[in-house]
Amino acid sequence: MHRAWISVLALVALAAGLAACSVDVEGATCKDVGKVDNCPSGQACGTDLKCSVKAAGCQPCKVDGAVVCRAAPTCELVVCTADVDPVCGKWTPASAGAGGLQTCMPPNGGGDPECACVKNVVDPAGGTCTHPSISSAITAATRFPAPVVVLGGASYFYGNAIDDAAPIVIPAGVTLLGDETTTASAATRIIQVQGPGPEGLQVHPGALVRGLTVERADVAGPTVGLLLTGGAAASGNTLISVQVEAFGGGGGFATGIRVAGANAVAMSDVLVKGATIAGLEVNRLGAGDVVLVTGSTFDQNQVGVSLLKGDLTLSGSTVKRSAWEGVVAATGTPGQTSLTLTDDVISRNGRGGVRLSVNDKLVVTGTRVCGNTGYSRSLSGVTRTVGGILAVGSPPATLAFRGNLIHDNGGDQVFVGAGTTWNLSGVAGCATTDRNVFANFTAPGVGVTAVGASVSAKFNSWQSAQPVLGTDYFVAAGGAVDAGTIGGATDYCLPALPADLTCPAP
Repeated sequence: MHRAWISVLALVALAAGLAACSVDVEGATCKDVGKVDNCPSGQACGTDLKCSVKAAGCQPCKVDGAVVCRAAPTCELVVCTADVDPVCGKWTPASAGAGGLQTCMPPNGGGDPECACVKNVVDPAGGTCTHPSISSAITAATRFPAPVVVLGGASYFYGNAIDDAAPIVIPAGVTLLGDETTTASAATRIIQVQGPGPEGLQVHPGALVRGLTVERADVAGPTVGLLLTGGAAASGNTLISVQVEAFGGGGGFATGIRVAGANAVAMSDVLVKGATIAGLEVNRLGAGDVVLVTGSTFDQNQVGVSLLKGDLTLSGSTVKRSAWEGVVAATGTPGQTSLTLTDDVISRNGRGGVRLSVNDKLVVTGTRVCGNTGYSRSLSGVTRTVGGILAVGSPPATLAFRGNLIHDNGGDQVFVGAGTTWNLSGVAGCATTDRNVFANFTAPGVGVTAVGASVSAKFNSWQSAQPVLGTDYFVAAGGAVDAGTIGGATDYCLPALPADLTCPAP
């Protein structure tokens, strides 16, 4: 065979042998750390920018000086180095971590994730994720989404004249917790606010405050305990288990809680005590701006609840021992106020339980008004002592008055004056939830007085089995009361009185 053909055949045989086996060759140059592209099978590009089998078995990092946030096993900021392991690299801490109290989170406004505190704790003693004041904790928390601030540490008293001088602002979206448990007593976490601001705490739309007490530190402190304020927002302000007390060195606030602005407001399990003007003042931007108060108590304020503008609902709440009236919604101007009282107790107030004048809506259901001291009222030349409910002026366009117990008040239980027909009637059938009860009054006080107004008061229970003019109801100055006996009718409820006519002790 010709020598040239022998050489060709040898080359073909060598190529076939190479194709039939693999060659373990490493070190080829690459450019994408961690990628298998441009590397032999079974290899990857390492930290050292060379292909290797070892790099394929780890997760090489890139040495570029970039700081990366890693949440596990603890949150820390790390940077890739090649000193210890040039093939796989090593993540080296760029700053100290904070364990389980932090997680990786991008700051508000964008940027690379950082180790952010899950909660920021107010504790002057210091520690991880702690701050010396409420305001400094809020500043740190609001750098990141869903900010939470907790009053912690061994101290039960918070606030100082430098960082936490009034007002302490709780911005939109911030949750301020006196304690992390929903059942904790608010009395164990007390913010003693100092001047010069007009309010102790400003709670902005979308903020939540839970489980704490607000007091005045001294007589130069703010006049309002909490102000819930701001314009319209997707979610409103919320107070849960918050107390506003008169036990601090400055005594009571002038106003315990003031609600302004146009956002929805909800509060539950709130206690306001000792305010020298009003425990709760509602004065919204619009007449339709809603405030919902549930399961709360207003005790020993000058006026328990004052509605100046807005749509207020008190549900399952107690207003008691006010120096003046328990609840006042009496601007006398139409288009301003709507009031709903549901399953409340309004008792032992000094100038009567409820005073009303020209509300667009009035709904009173399942509410007990009792033990309120009578106060002298004069209208159209007629003077009466009124202890329960005083209503003057035109009746609301929306009016419901059912299932209420109005008893043991000084003087008249209900006084209606200078209006057209007020419908205070229950419902035929006289179910407990439908009939009203007017009882336990002493002459000359009566159940219902109408002065220059017409009142429908049928299907109710009275102190007398059959309501009697002059004994159970009284009319003057052209007033009229239909108690269900006109023309021989028997549109009143028997038996006359229920068994649960005891005014709760204070």
